[in-house]
Amino acid sequence: MKKTVIIFIMLSIVLSGCSKSTYDTTNVTSFKRFNKYGLINEFGEEILSPKYDYIYPIIDDYPIAVRKNDKFGYINKNGEVVIDLIYQSGDRFIFGYASVEKTLENDVLNRRVWGVIDENGIELIPFEYDRIDVISENLFAVKLDERYGIVNLNNELVVFYKCDRIYSFENGYARIFLGGKWGIINESGDVLIEPKYQSVYVLKDNLIIVKLNEKYGLIDINDNVILDFKYDFMSVFTNNGLAVVSIDDKRGYIDKTGEIIIPLEFESARTFTNGIAAVKINDKWGFIDESGLFIIEPMYDDALFFKDGIAAIKVGDKWGFINKENEVVIDIKYSHVSSTNIDLLKVEKWNRNGAIDRDGNIIISIKYKELGMFF
Repeated sequence: MKKTVIIFIMLSIVLSGCSKSTYDTTNVTSFKRFNKYGLINEFGEEILSPKYDYIYPIIDDYPIAVRKNDKFGYINKNGEVVIDLIYQSGDRFIFGYASVEKTLENDVLNRRVWGVIDENGIELIPFEYDRIDVISENLFAVKLDERYGIVNLNNELVVFYKCDRIYSFENGYARIFLGGKWGIINESGDVLIEPKYQSVYVLKDNLIIVKLNEKYGLIDINDNVILDFKYDFMSVFTNNGLAVVSIDDKRGYIDKTGEIIIPLEFESARTFTNGIAAVKINDKWGFIDESGLFIIEPMYDDALFFKDGIAAIKVGDKWGFINKENEVVIDIKYSHVSSTNIDLLKVEKWNRNGAIDRDGNIIISIKYKELGMFF
């Protein structure tokens, strides 16, 4: 009897030493395994075993949207349910709010309606709309009878129902969609740019990339043309003030005055990061500096961005990483690679995903069907 008790105590100690009740949740992401989703941290520790049908992309420290058995709710980074799975659908939290959809109680037609809740699950905007999108810290795009308007936190109508869609505000401006065309409004609902463009994209300095008659140009918030509509493609302007543009399948770089800084002579080109850009010429990729000179000659089948001194490159059908001296620092052996928003690199091999550090060491085992971004 005494021997049995001793064995039991020793076994309990061993088991308690093998279990872990708390994990580091500073940086967490979702993973998919066995066709279910769970949570994992940056050290490869599975915080939450796969149990949900879907875990939506994580944003900061807001509650995490999840779905299970056709029900929608929210968990925290420890995997604990913080808002019960009682909704039909919903969105991720942004600005501290989330729009969610539920079925009306005692409704013979089982109609679904949308409202807004806070991080405690408390109803802020009543469930009475066909759709709601959180578009700023105190404004919400709401849909009734196939048209969108805007209400505030008091559910007061700020902008009348006149748009086919209203998107999030950035720097005080929001894109609107009406009759197949794009325009811009301010927070009072004033139309600053009439819906007449094929696409619009507001930059940080309130210049706007627009597409008209299949050509891209640049306007200001007063709809004054800054750059003529002559480009087949235009990227955003990066920190060095340059954007990729294309004419007749040739790409190069311009500044915001329209001056060509690097001639349009490339078959393809990516935006600059840290003063370096990947470009394609004669069907091979290399890297140039801001003067347009090659620092790594075109020799790769594909190439991405330099970040923290390394860049992903492709040889044949495999990916690896090089440094600025064109030395291979991580073996070219992965079927796909990408950066994460922390100091890890996501890699894919044999249709499974994992993560490595910048020395190529495996931190998260390459065994997951999906692996998200860390927050």
